[in-house]
Amino acid sequence: DKDGPSGISGTLVGGASTMAWPVEVVMASTWNTELMERMGELIGEDSIGAGVTGWYAPGANIHRSPYSGRNFEYYSEDGFLSGKIGAAEMRGARSRGVPFPRAPRSVPAGTSARERAAGECCRGL
Repeated sequence: DKDGPSGISGTLVGGASTMAWPVEVVMASTWNTELMERMGELIGEDSIGAGVTGWYAPGANIHRSPYSGRNFEYYSEDGFLSGKIGAAEMRGARSRGVPFPRAPRSVPAGTSARERAAGECCRGL
Protein backbone atom coordinates (compact mmCIF):
# COMPACT_ATOMS: atom_id res chain seq x y z
CA ASP A 1 0.00 0.00 0.00
CA LYS A 2 1.19 3.53 -0.75
CA ASP A 3 0.20 6.97 0.36
CA GLY A 4 -0.03 10.01 -1.85
CA PRO A 5 -2.92 11.72 -3.57
CA SER A 6 -0.52 13.00 -6.25
CA GLY A 7 0.69 9.56 -7.22
CA ILE A 8 2.46 6.62 -5.65
CA SER A 9 5.37 7.76 -3.53
CA GLY A 10 8.04 5.77 -1.75
CA THR A 11 9.48 8.88 -0.10
CA LEU A 12 8.07 8.29 3.38
CA VAL A 13 7.75 4.52 3.47
CA GLY A 14 10.43 3.36 1.04
CA GLY A 15 10.04 1.22 -2.02
CA ALA A 16 9.05 2.27 -5.50
CA SER A 17 7.99 5.72 -6.56
CA THR A 18 6.20 6.50 -9.78
CA MET A 19 5.10 9.52 -11.79
CA ALA A 20 4.30 12.63 -9.76
CA TRP A 21 0.92 13.97 -10.86
CA PRO A 22 -0.56 17.46 -10.39
CA VAL A 23 -2.15 18.07 -7.02
CA GLU A 24 -5.93 17.75 -6.62
CA VAL A 25 -6.75 21.46 -6.67
CA VAL A 26 -5.11 21.76 -10.11
CA MET A 27 -6.94 18.69 -11.40
CA ALA A 28 -10.30 19.95 -10.16
CA SER A 29 -9.69 23.27 -11.91
CA THR A 30 -10.11 21.47 -15.24
CA TRP A 31 -13.71 20.37 -14.48
CA ASN A 32 -12.88 17.52 -16.88
CA THR A 33 -14.04 14.14 -15.59
CA GLU A 34 -12.88 12.30 -18.73
CA LEU A 35 -9.35 13.63 -18.23
CA MET A 36 -9.41 12.67 -14.56
CA GLU A 37 -10.61 9.17 -15.38
CA ARG A 38 -7.72 8.80 -17.83
CA MET A 39 -5.33 10.07 -15.16
CA GLY A 40 -6.71 7.45 -12.76
CA GLU A 41 -6.04 4.79 -15.40
CA LEU A 42 -2.44 5.95 -15.66
CA ILE A 43 -2.03 5.93 -11.88
CA GLY A 44 -3.40 2.39 -11.96
CA GLU A 45 -0.81 1.44 -14.57
CA ASP A 46 1.88 3.05 -12.41
CA SER A 47 0.75 0.90 -9.49
CA ILE A 48 1.05 -2.27 -11.59
CA GLY A 49 4.60 -1.34 -12.62
CA ALA A 50 5.58 -0.53 -9.03
CA GLY A 51 3.93 -3.63 -7.56
CA VAL A 52 1.61 -1.55 -5.38
CA THR A 53 -1.74 -3.13 -4.53
CA GLY A 54 -3.40 -0.25 -2.68
CA TRP A 55 -3.36 3.53 -2.88
CA TYR A 56 -4.51 5.77 -0.01
CA ALA A 57 -6.14 8.41 -2.14
CA PRO A 58 -7.79 10.50 -3.49
CA GLY A 59 -8.29 13.30 -0.98
CA ALA A 60 -11.95 13.17 0.04
CA ASN A 61 -12.08 16.35 2.12
CA ILE A 62 -13.03 19.85 0.98
CA HIS A 63 -11.36 23.23 1.44
CA ARG A 64 -12.96 24.80 4.50
CA SER A 65 -10.33 27.42 5.20
CA PRO A 66 -7.64 29.01 3.05
CA TYR A 67 -5.24 28.44 5.95
CA SER A 68 -5.46 24.66 5.93
CA GLY A 69 -2.04 23.19 5.25
CA ARG A 70 -3.58 20.18 3.52
CA ASN A 71 -5.66 21.95 0.86
CA PHE A 72 -3.26 20.76 -1.84
CA GLU A 73 -4.51 17.21 -1.14
CA TYR A 74 -8.18 18.06 -1.76
CA TYR A 75 -9.97 18.99 -4.97
CA SER A 76 -12.10 21.98 -4.09
CA GLU A 77 -14.27 23.82 -1.61
CA ASP A 78 -17.21 22.62 -3.73
CA GLY A 79 -18.35 19.18 -2.56
CA PHE A 80 -20.13 18.42 -5.84
CA LEU A 81 -17.04 19.15 -7.94
CA SER A 82 -14.82 17.24 -5.51
CA GLY A 83 -17.11 14.22 -5.70
CA LYS A 84 -17.33 14.18 -9.49
CA ILE A 85 -13.58 14.59 -10.03
CA GLY A 86 -12.66 12.12 -7.27
CA ALA A 87 -15.11 9.50 -8.53
CA ALA A 88 -13.71 9.77 -12.06
CA GLU A 89 -10.13 9.35 -10.83
CA MET A 90 -11.11 6.35 -8.69
CA ARG A 91 -13.02 4.77 -11.60
CA GLY A 92 -9.94 5.03 -13.78
CA ALA A 93 -7.58 3.55 -11.18
CA ARG A 94 -10.03 0.77 -10.35
CA SER A 95 -10.24 -0.13 -14.06
CA ARG A 96 -6.55 -1.03 -13.86
CA GLY A 97 -6.96 -3.15 -10.74
CA VAL A 98 -6.18 -0.73 -7.91
CA PRO A 99 -8.57 -1.69 -5.10
CA PHE A 100 -10.81 1.11 -3.86
CA PRO A 101 -11.78 2.32 -1.50
CA ARG A 102 -8.54 1.34 0.20
CA ALA A 103 -9.00 4.52 2.17
CA PRO A 104 -9.97 7.81 0.56
CA ARG A 105 -7.49 10.20 2.09
CA SER A 106 -8.55 12.49 4.94
CA VAL A 107 -12.24 11.80 5.09
CA PRO A 108 -13.98 15.03 6.14
CA ALA A 109 -13.37 15.75 9.80
CA GLY A 110 -11.15 18.54 11.11
CA THR A 111 -10.32 21.85 9.54
CA SER A 112 -6.80 22.13 10.90
CA ALA A 113 -3.78 19.96 11.51
CA ARG A 114 -3.97 20.88 15.21
CA GLU A 115 -7.51 19.48 15.49
CA ARG A 116 -6.56 16.37 13.57
CA ALA A 117 -3.47 15.72 15.72
CA ALA A 118 -5.36 16.26 18.95
CA GLY A 119 -8.27 14.08 17.88
CA GLU A 120 -10.67 17.00 18.40
CA CYS A 121 -12.14 16.53 14.95
CA CYS A 122 -13.61 13.16 15.85
CA ARG A 123 -15.05 13.75 19.34
CA GLY A 124 -18.70 12.92 19.54
CA LEU A 125 -18.76 10.84 16.35
